[in-house]
Amino acid sequence: MTVNKQVKKPKPAPRKRATVSRDKKETGLNFEQQAFVDEYLSMERRVAWKAYQRVYRVGNVKVCEANASRLLSLAKVKKAIEEGEKARLQRIEYSQDQMVQRLRMMLTVDINELMEIRRLNCRHCHGKDHLYQWKDEAEYQRVCAEIKADAPEGKEPQLPNDKGGYGFDERADPVSGCPNCHGEGHMVTHIHDTRFLSEGARMLYAGFEITQNGMKVKTHDQKDILQLLMRHMGMLDPKLTLKGDKENPLVSFLQQLPGALIKPVGED
Repeated sequence: MTVNKQVKKPKPAPRKRATVSRDKKETGLNFEQQAFVDEYLSMERRVAWKAYQRVYRVGNVKVCEANASRLLSLAKVKKAIEEGEKARLQRIEYSQDQMVQRLRMMLTVDINELMEIRRLNCRHCHGKDHLYQWKDEAEYQRVCAEIKADAPEGKEPQLPNDKGGYGFDERADPVSGCPNCHGEGHMVTHIHDTRFLSEGARMLYAGFEITQNGMKVKTHDQKDILQLLMRHMGMLDPKLTLKGDKENPLVSFLQQLPGALIKPVGED
């Protein structure tokens, strides 16, 4: 006769609670409260009721929301969260002021440090009597040889002259009195050497890509950076007005811009 024995299943190991970062005597919090603070600070998107649920093992969401709100209202919990945030910033060695300064550098950098449109001289701008100017005699002789080689057999080729002289520099500026380009020259796109960019320009620079039309420089959007700064300084508040109030964050920001070109108006 076979006897079936019931084998008890082992209970699953309890989930580890958030690590307590400080001693109870230091913070004034009990174990669960400190665990709640640590769990809350460790969340990428901080949701208080979820932190409470993970620490206290409560399934009811409404109960979690109410109790989490109560915990956040306690002065000692608020202080522990603030201290935890300060410690976190010190660990990553980056303060709020440093972050704002970084954004300001990216916002105020001159985009011409990265790339610019240049107007350069044509071949007639600096030539003698505004005639065609060659780089050097070697270039002139090479062109003449190519024309002779392409000329039909038995026909004398028409060779260019070098009366405009030598010394053409493709980087030189246009000449306003040039009869060929009328001082407009020709337009070229110039991309600067990224090894020698300023700190702000290096932060704004986001790489490059090769397209069918050539190289395209990528940058972080300065408009998005401006919005981040404005949001941080409270300047997106619809009730905010631009007046000569020293406490107004918009006034402070304008006064910090290079040259202070924009001046806040005083009250009437």
